[in-house]
Amino acid sequence: MCTGFLWQRGDTLYLITNWHCVTGWHPIEGRSLDNTGFEPELAVVSIAIADTSGKEAERLPDAKVSVVLRDGDRPTWLEHPKFGRHVDVVAIGLDFRDKV
Repeated sequence: MCTGFLWQRGDTLYLITNWHCVTGWHPIEGRSLDNTGFEPELAVVSIAIADTSGKEAERLPDAKVSVVLRDGDRPTWLEHPKFGRHVDVVAIGLDFRDKV
């Protein structure tokens, strides 16, 4: 399991997480993080939602969205424009509009 945080730019909400979480590879050494060479194909992102319209915040069911991590051989995330995987951070565009 990996963690991350949300960042909004314009109308797009991004999950910011680690490169090694979406690839299964060590970002500097270029080797698999496990013995099988596993590379994830899908990420399930779960966001805790609260209704703050009342006197006290009420926790609502988590919003979940599945994110395909590759479109063929092309990753669906954004990497650092100059250093790529050597900065162990990615941004993944999310769409929760029909989930909340």
